[in-house]
Amino acid sequence: RRATDNIRIEIEGWRFGVVHELRPEDRPMDVLVDQAFPGESIEAIDVLIAGDTHVARLEYRDGVLLINSGSPTLPHHLEWRLGSAALLDVTKSQIKAEIVSLGETSGRKNPTSATSLVVKR
Repeated sequence: RRATDNIRIEIEGWRFGVVHELRPEDRPMDVLVDQAFPGESIEAIDVLIAGDTHVARLEYRDGVLLINSGSPTLPHHLEWRLGSAALLDVTKSQIKAEIVSLGETSGRKNPTSATSLVVKR
Protein backbone atom coordinates (compact mmCIF):
# COMPACT_ATOMS: atom_id res chain seq x y z
CA ARG A 1 0.00 0.00 0.00
CA ARG A 2 1.33 3.43 -0.92
CA ALA A 3 1.57 6.27 1.59
CA THR A 4 -0.38 9.48 1.10
CA ASP A 5 1.19 12.27 -0.94
CA ASN A 6 2.13 14.22 2.16
CA ILE A 7 2.48 13.38 5.83
CA ARG A 8 2.66 15.61 8.89
CA ILE A 9 4.10 14.28 12.13
CA GLU A 10 5.40 15.75 15.36
CA ILE A 11 8.55 14.44 17.05
CA GLU A 12 9.84 15.93 20.32
CA GLY A 13 7.72 19.02 19.63
CA TRP A 14 9.19 19.60 16.14
CA ARG A 15 6.64 19.71 13.31
CA PHE A 16 7.68 17.63 10.29
CA GLY A 17 6.20 17.69 6.82
CA VAL A 18 7.14 14.81 4.49
CA VAL A 19 6.39 14.89 0.77
CA HIS A 20 7.56 13.02 -2.30
CA GLU A 21 8.83 16.01 -4.28
CA LEU A 22 9.03 19.80 -4.25
CA ARG A 23 10.83 20.66 -7.47
CA PRO A 24 12.40 23.09 -7.83
CA GLU A 25 13.56 23.15 -4.20
CA ASP A 26 15.25 26.56 -4.46
CA ARG A 27 11.93 28.46 -4.56
CA PRO A 28 10.94 30.56 -1.52
CA MET A 29 10.20 28.39 1.51
CA ASP A 30 6.64 29.69 1.90
CA VAL A 31 5.95 28.54 -1.67
CA LEU A 32 7.37 25.07 -0.94
CA VAL A 33 5.30 24.72 2.24
CA ASP A 34 2.14 25.83 0.42
CA GLN A 35 2.81 23.36 -2.41
CA ALA A 36 3.23 20.51 0.06
CA PHE A 37 0.43 21.55 2.42
CA PRO A 38 -1.97 23.92 0.64
CA GLY A 39 -3.27 26.69 2.85
CA GLU A 40 -0.68 26.10 5.60
CA SER A 41 1.58 28.92 6.67
CA ILE A 42 5.34 28.57 6.83
CA GLU A 43 5.07 28.75 10.64
CA ALA A 44 3.25 25.38 10.66
CA ILE A 45 6.38 23.41 9.62
CA ASP A 46 9.79 23.20 11.31
CA VAL A 47 11.27 20.48 9.07
CA LEU A 48 10.35 19.78 5.45
CA ILE A 49 11.55 16.47 3.99
CA ALA A 50 11.31 15.78 0.26
CA GLY A 51 12.90 13.53 -2.33
CA ASP A 52 12.46 12.55 -5.97
CA THR A 53 15.35 14.66 -7.29
CA HIS A 54 17.99 12.10 -6.22
CA VAL A 55 20.18 15.12 -5.38
CA ALA A 56 20.99 15.56 -1.69
CA ARG A 57 20.09 18.91 -0.17
CA LEU A 58 20.32 20.20 3.39
CA GLU A 59 19.62 23.82 4.25
CA TYR A 60 17.97 26.01 6.86
CA ARG A 61 16.13 29.06 5.64
CA ASP A 62 13.15 31.14 6.69
CA GLY A 63 12.89 29.09 9.90
CA VAL A 64 12.48 25.74 8.11
CA LEU A 65 15.00 22.90 7.82
CA LEU A 66 14.81 21.46 4.28
CA ILE A 67 16.12 17.92 3.81
CA ASN A 68 16.42 15.84 0.66
CA SER A 69 18.38 12.64 1.29
CA GLY A 70 19.33 12.21 -2.36
CA SER A 71 19.40 8.53 -3.29
CA PRO A 72 21.25 5.57 -1.77
CA THR A 73 21.71 3.83 -5.13
CA LEU A 74 20.99 6.25 -7.99
CA PRO A 75 22.52 9.61 -7.03
CA HIS A 76 21.80 12.50 -9.41
CA HIS A 77 19.97 9.96 -11.65
CA LEU A 78 23.40 9.12 -13.13
CA GLU A 79 23.71 5.35 -12.93
CA TRP A 80 23.53 2.64 -10.29
CA ARG A 81 26.20 3.33 -7.69
CA LEU A 82 26.46 4.20 -4.03
CA GLY A 83 24.93 7.56 -3.18
CA SER A 84 23.66 9.22 -0.03
CA ALA A 85 21.30 9.03 2.92
CA ALA A 86 20.11 11.48 5.56
CA LEU A 87 20.42 10.98 9.31
CA LEU A 88 18.43 12.91 11.89
CA ASP A 89 19.02 13.15 15.64
CA VAL A 90 15.96 14.84 17.14
CA THR A 91 15.71 16.10 20.72
CA LYS A 92 13.39 18.67 22.30
CA SER A 93 16.11 21.31 22.10
CA GLN A 94 17.72 20.62 18.71
CA ILE A 95 17.84 18.68 15.47
CA LYS A 96 21.11 17.50 14.02
CA ALA A 97 20.70 16.64 10.34
CA GLU A 98 23.38 15.00 8.22
CA ILE A 99 23.75 14.02 4.60
CA VAL A 100 26.16 11.10 4.50
CA SER A 101 27.97 9.55 1.57
CA LEU A 102 27.52 5.79 1.46
CA GLY A 103 30.98 5.26 -0.04
CA GLU A 104 32.31 4.63 -3.51
CA THR A 105 31.34 2.10 -6.15
CA SER A 106 34.31 0.66 -7.99
CA GLY A 107 35.09 2.87 -10.98
CA ARG A 108 32.19 5.26 -10.30
CA LYS A 109 32.62 8.37 -8.16
CA ASN A 110 29.95 9.18 -5.60
CA PRO A 111 28.70 12.72 -6.41
CA THR A 112 27.47 13.30 -2.84
CA SER A 113 29.00 15.98 -0.65
CA ALA A 114 28.60 15.08 3.02
CA THR A 115 27.23 17.93 5.12
CA SER A 116 25.51 18.57 8.43
CA LEU A 117 23.44 21.23 10.19
CA VAL A 118 22.26 21.76 13.74
CA VAL A 119 19.06 23.70 14.38
CA LYS A 120 18.34 24.74 17.96
CA ARG A 121 15.17 26.04 19.57
